[in-house]
Amino acid sequence: MTESQYRTWSRSRASPLRLDFYPADHPVHVTIRTHEKHRVFASPDRARLVFRILRSHERTLAAILMPDHLHWLLDCAEKAARAVSDFKSLSTHLLWDLGFRGKLWQRSYFDHVIRDSQGLAETVRYVLANPIRAGLSQHVDEYPWSYDRFGIGQSTPLP
Repeated sequence: MTESQYRTWSRSRASPLRLDFYPADHPVHVTIRTHEKHRVFASPDRARLVFRILRSHERTLAAILMPDHLHWLLDCAEKAARAVSDFKSLSTHLLWDLGFRGKLWQRSYFDHVIRDSQGLAETVRYVLANPIRAGLSQHVDEYPWSYDRFGIGQSTPLP
């Protein structure tokens, strides 16, 4: 078999849609899985390091870091691809400095543009309830790797 028979990717397939499909002024919910769903963030040291990046990121509206994936709400769909790419690169290099080896994130990610304020509140509540549904905590405030910048998800009870 020749090399031309194998498809190689010169850059990450960051998003399934072209950028002009994303309304510039809408938030976006991004889900990123770890490589092969490894439970990388079951380690508090790794989770703490990556969560600091998320929490301090200027575009973060809400985030929850689970052992094998991340839910991240960003304020601008148009800038999400760049933010995700930069985040994945930075977090990978920081964890390598901490001793982690190998791939950290899967190549692509899932995204969903949020159309209105009701959709935003519902999405934040869904994201924050992830540790409850996974049996990692009984209440959102108990889970250490969750962040809701404006308290959007607290407007009504979580499922």
